[in-house]
Amino acid sequence: MDCILIFTASTSVWLVAGGMLGSTASLFRWIKAKGGDNKSASLATSLPQIFIDIVLVLISLAGMVFLLIMHDLTTGQAFTFFAITFGLAIFCLLFILAVRYKDQATGLLTGTFSRFSRLIKKDLHEENFSRNVKHVFTTWDYLIHRGWKGSLLGSTLNIFFDILTMYFVFLAAIKQVLLIVLITG
Repeated sequence: MDCILIFTASTSVWLVAGGMLGSTASLFRWIKAKGGDNKSASLATSLPQIFIDIVLVLISLAGMVFLLIMHDLTTGQAFTFFAITFGLAIFCLLFILAVRYKDQATGLLTGTFSRFSRLIKKDLHEENFSRNVKHVFTTWDYLIHRGWKGSLLGSTLNIFFDILTMYFVFLAAIKQVLLIVLITG
């Protein structure tokens, strides 16, 4: 029950005040307050969004292909859709490469955040940071070998129910909408 309350409260922070950053920070803090460790809190804040991004990239591609086939895009819209989808695909690719080449990614992330910390005049405990990054990679190794299917299914269901909600909004407004148009939207 506590998990549901924490997730719902952090989603409320997302909607009302803090967006994704505020929601992630509040989710992390509340999990730690309930006795969770850094590893589980980090996992709970990052996993859902990453899997949702994967599903959204796939749906975006399907929607773009449909709109291109129907010749229903202006040049500006086509460029914008391609740029956004390309950005999401690059993010996913970088994440996959980081998981595959853990040592190099850990060094790169530690160096990047160390430089950023010096720039904003904050101390970064590189050992702790590096250890936390390695914990994230260990968790991802576990997910890749055993548990990614449930997370992907949950993200797919999340998107499906978002689409279903949009359908019922159109239905309530007495507007008929085709499923492919809804998915493209």
